[in-house]
Amino acid sequence: MTPEARRKYFNLCDPDAPLEPDDERVVDIDQFGTDQGPVRGFAWVDELIQDLTLSNTARCDLLTGLPGSGKSTLLRQLKRELEKKGKDDPNFLCVLVNAERWVDPSAPIDVPDVLLAIVLEVERAVLKAEDHDPDQAGQEGAVARIWNWLTNTDVTLKQVDMSLGAEAAIPELAKLSTGAKAVVELKTNPTLRQQVRHAVKEQMYTFLQKVREFLKELHRRAVARGYKGIVVIVDSLEKLRGIASNFDAVLESAEKLFTQGAPYLHLADTSLGDEAPKIHALYTVPPALVLRRAIDIRFLPMIKLRDRQTDALYEPGYKAARELIRRRVPDSILADVFGAPAVELRCRELIRWSGGYPREIVRLLRECVKQSQTVDERLFRRLLSTASDTYRRTVTEDALPWLARVTKFRGLQQTEDAKHRLLIARALSDNLVLRYKNDEEWFDVHPALAEMPALVAAREALERDLAAPPKRTDG
Repeated sequence: MTPEARRKYFNLCDPDAPLEPDDERVVDIDQFGTDQGPVRGFAWVDELIQDLTLSNTARCDLLTGLPGSGKSTLLRQLKRELEKKGKDDPNFLCVLVNAERWVDPSAPIDVPDVLLAIVLEVERAVLKAEDHDPDQAGQEGAVARIWNWLTNTDVTLKQVDMSLGAEAAIPELAKLSTGAKAVVELKTNPTLRQQVRHAVKEQMYTFLQKVREFLKELHRRAVARGYKGIVVIVDSLEKLRGIASNFDAVLESAEKLFTQGAPYLHLADTSLGDEAPKIHALYTVPPALVLRRAIDIRFLPMIKLRDRQTDALYEPGYKAARELIRRRVPDSILADVFGAPAVELRCRELIRWSGGYPREIVRLLRECVKQSQTVDERLFRRLLSTASDTYRRTVTEDALPWLARVTKFRGLQQTEDAKHRLLIARALSDNLVLRYKNDEEWFDVHPALAEMPALVAAREALERDLAAPPKRTDG
């Protein structure tokens, strides 16, 4: 393979880049399966479309998935389908909000961080639909008026200078008003974040009322342009995880934000019932929140590669993953990478090692493509071992007994113990445990851990404990 070809396919195998719906690398994974259903349990885009289009009331739904599971690509496909304008098509104004642009994923999150960004993005989308300059949203629109109200309720906000920070963060929004720049600076200015949160906390009911009033007006303008409603998709909030010193604090802030149906994040007044404007909201959330009992979350599964009960190989899953590889690197190039006789064997082993995790398939494929020599058996095993070591280094000793129970029972134990719950949250955040979906959900450790000596020993200890006769308690 020439250096130019190696560079081309190395970049086509970027594991972190979300794909637009018309990208040739996109694979409709949900088209693979059997009569029992697709390889991820059900067709995710179709399911979401039905929920959003059939509902008479404004919805607020939560979705999660491991980074690189295909979630962002799926949400872009959902946006495209919701925007179709035929007679029987959804015809929504669909606003995709990239939360990474507005929110610091390493810091605790709160209501105004999210809602102010949504108002600004929705207003920009409506202005664009009206053939106006979207940057007008920052001049005298909804966000500017909300900011004026906030500064009148908290005098310290009047003294904030947003002349430089916002322009550095998002240069194309440099000409926005002070209010819109404040939304930008909420990500990078912790002092401003605390001031805004304090002002909102003191006037939460009024703040929510104003936000919903402005969104209702934007909805009216969207309907006037022929849309049936608005769908706001807030992506990348699943990346909230903090750093070592505040990991639990960040997750706790996310739990408070999204618990009990995320009442503060509904974009329409739910008390109005069917009379409320049809402004649906879909938020991505950190995977660790599935441990919180009061939160209903859809968890995008991995590609199923084997049967939960029998461990038999599930060929539709392998076919889906093999097509994912083919769309990134054609078979003719794979013959140069692996040697023609070994292509299918190497691809199958690569898929098996990934556990059906799309990002890991692409990431390991990239490692193979970048090699200047043919990836023979010895080199392939070294690449697998290096990739496995990355996972194994994140496993702490106190996690081993719990991971052993995951391999045994294929499930997550719900717990109210804070220390145990934090341990599980870290395992989910570090992708040590993968979720699958058949008729019901199930979990397993990443295959990179399956033969880890310390985990094998923990599994054997668990088996011995389960086989031992129960201890007498009658004295």
